[in-house]
Amino acid sequence: MKRHLLYGSTLASDFPFANKLLASSAEPNLCFGVSPKPLLPNPDFELVFQTEPPLYDGKAELYVYQGPQESFVFDFTGATRFRLSTGEILFEVTDYDWSFLTEIYFLGIIMSSWLEMMGTIALHAAAVTIDGHAVAFVGLNQAGKSTLAASLSVRGHQLLTDDVLAIDESADGFIAHPGYPQMRMWPETARIFGLDPDGLPQVHHEFDKVRVPIGPGGVGTMRETPAPLSRIYILDRSDEVAGITHSAASSSEAMAHILRTSFAGLVLGGLGVNEGRLPILAKLVDQVAVTRLSYPSRMEGIVPLLETIERDVRGRI
Repeated sequence: MKRHLLYGSTLASDFPFANKLLASSAEPNLCFGVSPKPLLPNPDFELVFQTEPPLYDGKAELYVYQGPQESFVFDFTGATRFRLSTGEILFEVTDYDWSFLTEIYFLGIIMSSWLEMMGTIALHAAAVTIDGHAVAFVGLNQAGKSTLAASLSVRGHQLLTDDVLAIDESADGFIAHPGYPQMRMWPETARIFGLDPDGLPQVHHEFDKVRVPIGPGGVGTMRETPAPLSRIYILDRSDEVAGITHSAASSSEAMAHILRTSFAGLVLGGLGVNEGRLPILAKLVDQVAVTRLSYPSRMEGIVPLLETIERDVRGRI
């Protein structure tokens, strides 16, 4: 099987990923493949979480079941099922018309949930490295996370991740792991970076975003090794803001935003990991600078915002 570096883990899989993943020669600690038998129904598994409100004929979009030895089955209604356990993730496609969602689920909520099961924090964030230190951006949808990361990457700062930010505690603080060398952009954003969105593959046919490679034919360069996490920016992009401002977030504000931007969200309660992760998050917001960065939705140019970030980071490293 091929080996890939993904969010700090070495993945062994022959799955035909449409997204380009980083290669690895290390011993794998996670295998991903097709389940040899149906994952459900299974009397050994009980329902521990479901999304609300129901979306499909009275059914929820996602059901999560817990089984023996801390294993879980994620059932995405009318699409794909996954079984997560230590060292292995198996999948079963339940409707091949929607099989393209398998990779999207795997690289997002499935890997995020598995990382959290293994004790790694997984945030919905974009991140770059500035002078060797990881700088992350969190915020609501369309807050500008990917645009800022891509813009900084064009200025010579390597991209670390665009969607899932995996964070581990180490003896020297917290470290951020690389994702994979690709970004998702709206067509109009791709044009800003001189790219032709019509020549780039769509994330999927139901979604307008396109896949933008990191490197030749795309934008910037990729950081392929972990980096110490030095700063997290909470993005506040608003029509009501006149200029660029940044200020330190209080511990309570920082914790609230980190909890809100956990990639797996409410699923974490069903996995039973919240009790163990809260002390780690408290240390994270205590040791890593968390800053609220406010800027206008409509700006003459993005360069002043990028320069503000660079000065702020370099003044505190």
